[in-house]
Amino acid sequence: MSWIAPTAADVLSELTPQEATKYQTLLGGSSTTQKVTPILDRVVAEIRGYIISGSFAVDPDSSLIPPSLVTDAVAITRWRFLTSVPDLPAVQSDARKAAFDASMAKLMLIAKGEIYVEPPIDPDPIGTNQFGNWNSENRLVGRMHPVPSPASQVGSPDTGYANS
Repeated sequence: MSWIAPTAADVLSELTPQEATKYQTLLGGSSTTQKVTPILDRVVAEIRGYIISGSFAVDPDSSLIPPSLVTDAVAITRWRFLTSVPDLPAVQSDARKAAFDASMAKLMLIAKGEIYVEPPIDPDPIGTNQFGNWNSENRLVGRMHPVPSPASQVGSPDTGYANS
């Protein structure tokens, strides 16, 4: 499965409409998306760092993470967003803190190499196959090849024919 880029809408979908409006009024009418987007960008970079620490391949696009880690990115971003505005401690619930802690513990296991992440899909798989394809090279003399004379078949191991 190809890697995806989490969005601020993914994070904001985890908030109730009442929480979203409270944060919007606390932020002076500015969009909560403007506050969430830089936090999410830092979290994505942090997740990619944990993946690299675990010696796993990463996608060349720096905004992409494995789909299995999107919920972790959302949980971490949501907690960091909720703690960035300390005027509403009621939304900083124990369940959200537990989700943040579980996501961070998962990233630590990835960095140690104990949990594997799916590799990014190579957009150009042609030419990247490092293994041979059976029957890709003719080694038996067929009707489509000229038949070598018997004298050239004996004693020359570099002909590449099966009967040499």
